[in-house]
Amino acid sequence: MQEKLDASINSGEFEKYFSDKKLIKDHQISRIKKVFDLSYNSGNFNSDFETFLKWEDSFEDYWYTERFTQTNSNIFENLLDFIEGKSTKLNVEDYEEDFLCNVFSWNNYLFKLYIGQGSFWRIYKSDKLIFQSH
Repeated sequence: MQEKLDASINSGEFEKYFSDKKLIKDHQISRIKKVFDLSYNSGNFNSDFETFLKWEDSFEDYWYTERFTQTNSNIFENLLDFIEGKSTKLNVEDYEEDFLCNVFSWNNYLFKLYIGQGSFWRIYKSDKLIFQSH
């Protein structure tokens, strides 16, 4: 068993797998960036983003109630990665909240990631909770 694992590691299969995954993610983020730029430059970002969050909520509800799986969409994850790259990173210690792992702000939105036995996001706009992932 160990020999097979060593052979797989030494063959470059893992590097190729993760390289392919990175190419896919980079392509997805480039597509999100195009839509993001169009939406932001047209002044429609807030309404487009909040419409997307409603869709994401429906997506998560469907997967949880019909497929018994707690998940987020790839679009949601990639969009948050993209926004986090443009955001202002905040200090988690400044917030006295249990299980808070990551917090950043961008364009009047505050994004908080909580990790305990599971994980979920909370997104605030002007100090009002507008979205919580499942």
